[in-house]
Amino acid sequence: YPEFIKGFREQTEYHLKSGNDKRVVFFLADYSGKTPAHNEGFENLEYLDMTFEQAYAALSLTKMKAILKLADDFIKENVLK
Repeated sequence: YPEFIKGFREQTEYHLKSGNDKRVVFFLADYSGKTPAHNEGFENLEYLDMTFEQAYAALSLTKMKAILKLADDFIKENVLK
């Protein structure tokens, strides 16, 4: 199972065309290379092995790119020391 990295939690909220509001919360986790079992409580769960540059290019929303940059900075400052 992945181990959550303490200290990183970011969220964003937006309004859907359906009229509903959506909140997405991001955490960082370290895992040993195995894909964890899917938790039925998650709406959409996918694991991709990408470099920062690949992930940044794959994102289309500015908010998500900003959160990815925050995560990258957090890892560099707190995990890879």
